[in-house]
Amino acid sequence: MVADLLPPLLAGGSAVLIFALGIALVAVHTTLFASASRRTALQRRKQTAATMFAGALLAIWFAVGVVIADRSHFQLVSGGLRLPVVLVVGFGPVAALVALLFTSNGQTQRKHCPKRRTCTQLMKQHSFEFRQGEL
Repeated sequence: MVADLLPPLLAGGSAVLIFALGIALVAVHTTLFASASRRTALQRRKQTAATMFAGALLAIWFAVGVVIADRSHFQLVSGGLRLPVVLVVGFGPVAALVALLFTSNGQTQRKHCPKRRTCTQLMKQHSFEFRQGEL
């Protein structure tokens, strides 16, 4: 096993680092969601509820991923079903959200989004200077 080849301090430190990175990703994405929800026309209470729901969903997804991935402490999945379960846990929520974009409700939401702007329009709006050769 690979863990036997590493010194215990290095193996434990890398495990803590990977776990901390996962928690940091959940926190950063929740913060980004909160920042984006402030720009909506929703009431403050609904913005907070949506942010909390998104953070909880990300935290649950991370926790289920950790439990499914750790074979030594959690023997939840047999050997034959391991790969399908890992694929469902890893890519299932993403596939569900992408499918939501292509449903009638998602198409309605995309129709009401503002038109896309080009980079030039955004730069003019924010009064950036164009200098040739700096891009």
